Amino acid sequence: VMRDDITVASQIRIFRNTLKVILARLSAINVACQNTATKWQIIEGNTKDKLKEIPLNSIDYILTSPPYFNAIDYPRSHKFSQWWLWPERYPLDKSAYLGLMAGNKDDEAISRCHAIVPNHSPEIEAIAGISPAAYKNLCKYITELNDVVIQFYALMKKNAKATFVVGNNSIKGHIIPTAEMLSIMLERSGLSNVSIKRRTIRPDRRRYPYGISGFKELMTSEYVVQANKP
Repeated sequence: VMRDDITVASQIRIFRNTLKVILARLSAINVACQNTATKWQIIEGNTKDKLKEIPLNSIDYILTSPPYFNAIDYPRSHKFSQWWLWPERYPLDKSAYLGLMAGNKDDEAISRCHAIVPNHSPEIEAIAGISPAAYKNLCKYITELNDVVIQFYALMKKNAKATFVVGNNSIKGHIIPTAEMLSIMLERSGLSNVSIKRRTIRPDRRRYPYGISGFKELMTSEYVVQANKP
């Protein structure tokens, strides 16, 4: 923090150079889209709500990275971007994030959760012994993620493919096997050829979170889960 080579001017130079790169790439994408029949649109909002606005059987490929459970680092990092881009907006509320939504008032989520991933019931129940609140939040997370997967299936064309990048974390030493539970959800939805591949995160890349409870150590790997619609 007290390094002499870090000044306000040096940070502005980094910001300016990064902005130039982003603008150049956006310009290139815009030119490419003008030369083809491709149409694109940015949709902002809650995934579960906005997916309903997309026509059924219209998607060729899905690439997404849903949050992991107890993903407190998302709002912690996003708030800095928000301050830059929309300083007049209200602060980000962590309850709006999948993985951080409270399940205290959703008792139905508990039974639904165990029905979705019955093979992982022992791991889920173990969280209840640690924290009843975390247990309900985990059940909420699983049911919300499953609802999104079901909607994905309805939107995908035949032979369409989907790729999910997810990370596992732990609650006081108990591993939350997000990748394995997601693979079960994909198979339950009707997708096939589900595979899980562990991907090592390079040590020179950003490995957030740093020094935050919920992880044994820095995130050194993530999982790529793939499937397709028969």
